[in-house]
Amino acid sequence: MKKIIYFTLIFFIGINASRAQGSQYAKNLIDYNNVTINNIPVLQLDTVSLIQHYGQPNSITPHFNELENIHGYNYNYNEVKFTIENGWVMSFVVTGKQYSITPYNIKVGDNINVLKTYFPLSFKNMKSNANGYYVGINIKDTDRYLFIKAGSNSVITEISVRSY
Repeated sequence: MKKIIYFTLIFFIGINASRAQGSQYAKNLIDYNNVTINNIPVLQLDTVSLIQHYGQPNSITPHFNELENIHGYNYNYNEVKFTIENGWVMSFVVTGKQYSITPYNIKVGDNINVLKTYFPLSFKNMKSNANGYYVGINIKDTDRYLFIKAGSNSVITEISVRSY
């Protein structure tokens, strides 16, 4: 009887510990559909929808993904660039203050400390060098991450999506 009680006790402690760890890990991820620019989910947005939301780009330049051996295009707008492969947005780079990223409205010009509330583990693992600070936030169920760069003054200067 004691063995059954001990086994049951250990089982429930293990389940609760894994739940706690899972919820902690969830705070270090962003859902794919929550990768937005001005509340528009942009990853896997087709080019027609991209133009409907953002208008005609200022320029379109060729792009080549060597790892995947795919030709694509960079759609360049004012302070935001979208990389298109096979007709879909695969990544972007934002350098302008007029764009809010994610449902948390993170913007270029914000202090990097704003990430501490939303992504505490990523913030804790922030990297730095003489040029500033760098934070990577994994995008759930993809091989991509949200990359946030800040200057040495802790002000965000760039937000992008990158592939591993």
